[in-house]
Amino acid sequence: MLIPCTTNNDYDLKTCPYCNHDLGSILTRKKKCPSCCQPIYIKYTPDDRVKRLMTELQAKHAEEQWDLYYLRQETISSLSPCGFGESHIEKERTRGARSDSEAAFDILTRYVQTKAEPHLLKIAYLTLSGYAEKEGRPFLNFVLAAHHCDLHRFKSSGLKKVRIVIAGDGNTCAECQDNSAKTYDIDDAIKSMPIPNRRCIHVVKGTRTKRCRCYYSPVLE
Repeated sequence: MLIPCTTNNDYDLKTCPYCNHDLGSILTRKKKCPSCCQPIYIKYTPDDRVKRLMTELQAKHAEEQWDLYYLRQETISSLSPCGFGESHIEKERTRGARSDSEAAFDILTRYVQTKAEPHLLKIAYLTLSGYAEKEGRPFLNFVLAAHHCDLHRFKSSGLKKVRIVIAGDGNTCAECQDNSAKTYDIDDAIKSMPIPNRRCIHVVKGTRTKRCRCYYSPVLE
């Protein structure tokens, strides 16, 4: 729910929101009121996008609205490949989810228990792994499940073998480089699940999390 941000001089860009002093001209950037010396901000909010003069507290509330708005858009984007949207998030919040991310996690947890297309299930599992990783929760099983989806999708297409492909950004750990281009029969890969590499020491930028970025590519014969 967005936090309402109200002011006594909506759409008025010439009156101080603290003391109602006439500024004489339309304000185009932040400045202190010459009468009360309080900082005046020019901001707008996601609900109407109309610029207005704000007090410091109102400006803070506006920034909070934008934080919530961008978080909501990010969550919607993560759910949209699987056919979910804002209405599903709202419904989950009414069920008791404490945040949009918790709502998305619950939605996708139920979704992966369905008989959806393997490619969509893979996306759902990877999204779940991302949410779990951000919250410091175990995420390896979600990554494993995503790779399982790939392998079963390849197998159902009649393919017999897969090849491991490493991240090509020059920042791959030595453990994963050893796996580069290794080829497996699909059934053997399903049994042994060589990726994600449990010995991977690649650390996700800005975190302490180790995460293997290798993936399977089908071998066309």
